[in-house]
Amino acid sequence: MPKDSIAQAVKMISVGTELAFSVIAGGFIGYFIGKRFGVVGGAIGLSVGMFLGFISGIYHITKRFGG
Repeated sequence: MPKDSIAQAVKMISVGTELAFSVIAGGFIGYFIGKRFGVVGGAIGLSVGMFLGFISGIYHITKRFGG
């Protein structure tokens, strides 16, 4: 297997894990902040946190690959 294809595979795996980690971390942070404001706030905070984590992950991926 050529080194170039291995490097590209590792790069794609890192993109997926970075995006997943951003969404999960945003969800946790949003949930705990929302939980501080009440029961319904936990669900709203989770949703907002996951959305912001997704946006942050996409931003970092496009920044890394020069898009």
